[in-house]
Amino acid sequence: MPSLRFKIVIAKKSDKQTRPEMHGLFQRMKRGVQTYLRSLFNSDALPYFLAPVIFLAMMYLEWLYLLVL
Repeated sequence: MPSLRFKIVIAKKSDKQTRPEMHGLFQRMKRGVQTYLRSLFNSDALPYFLAPVIFLAMMYLEWLYLLVL
């Protein structure tokens, strides 16, 4: 009698697998943004990215201060 080489496992799918997948452009855009942000935060370029953002935020706050004054 031949022996079974592979055990057949029938398991319930997890909630993540049963959820419908997002398809199309939105999914690709989301994955691209996640990849970009992950590579940005894991690189040495983070200060060079944050410096102009902080500078523009300070300029905006100064503009608001002068507007109220």
